[in-house]
Amino acid sequence: MVQDITSTLTSPPPGAAGGHLWNYPAKRESAPQTSLPKLRELRGDVLLWAEYNYLCNLVTLCGHNIRRACQISGLSRSRLYTLLKKYHLTLP
Repeated sequence: MVQDITSTLTSPPPGAAGGHLWNYPAKRESAPQTSLPKLRELRGDVLLWAEYNYLCNLVTLCGHNIRRACQISGLSRSRLYTLLKKYHLTLP
């Protein structure tokens, strides 16, 4: 299964705990929150989103070339494939 890269900013990546990042208010003027997610949960979602977004951009930038993707990211081939699998992304 390949995740559609165009949805990276509108939906949480696979594995996001509760989607807290996507439910968090973007503006301070918005209605006051009655509750907030636990910081640990929010932090986890932020990390997932950052990794997912980075990998989507990397796949696009490297032209689906695994060697170039490894050079750009500084990741080993096995670590890159592990992360791509985690987020249901592929490089041919």
